[in-house]
Amino acid sequence: MDTARLERQMHAQRVRVERMLTGAMSRFSVQPEFKVTRGRVRDELRREAQSADLVVVGRSPSQAGARCWMGIRLGSLAAEINGILAFVQDAWLTGKSVALVYDGTECASRCLALAQRIAANENLPMVAVLVGNPRDCSRWQAALGSDSAAPRVRQWHGLETPRLGDLPDVVRAANARVIVLPGHLEKQRPELIESLLRQLECSIVAVGEGPETAATAHRR
Repeated sequence: MDTARLERQMHAQRVRVERMLTGAMSRFSVQPEFKVTRGRVRDELRREAQSADLVVVGRSPSQAGARCWMGIRLGSLAAEINGILAFVQDAWLTGKSVALVYDGTECASRCLALAQRIAANENLPMVAVLVGNPRDCSRWQAALGSDSAAPRVRQWHGLETPRLGDLPDVVRAANARVIVLPGHLEKQRPELIESLLRQLECSIVAVGEGPETAATAHRR
């Protein structure tokens, strides 16, 4: 192997990617920062992802390997990060709603705020999927429905935790452009994220617990 040639190719690729990302981020008045690390790709990506506020993974519905990203199990990554993990699918502009998965936790409140912003920016209605027992779902619906500042929720669905496997059908019926859900649901139903990626064409945003919420949960 010609290591010198490989280094030159990697450098050229890095310069190309940096230029592309700098141009894209300039539209949002964001100054990107680039860092070169050495080591196993999987380990370095996992380390950076766990400390990032937002991790974006571009995906295509026709792309093989919905279970892994650079050798990392996507479901486990969603359950581990404290920030936001977004899987942006090719079909972003085709959906007609924003689907929110809400289970009454602090993390779900972060999901609600993010889903509201996306719905407002995209001028789309929201579809709320409430995960819990029927009594809690009724209480949450009354509370969320009274929020006049939120985009109007077009549909309400209740799912008990054991029926989370029905979530893809609910989201598909809602013709969602993106689904926003708490990342900790992956712990309650292993491979949930992978199942959603495998069955849906919409983008998926998994919201982590965040440093403060994670610390509180740890103390409990």
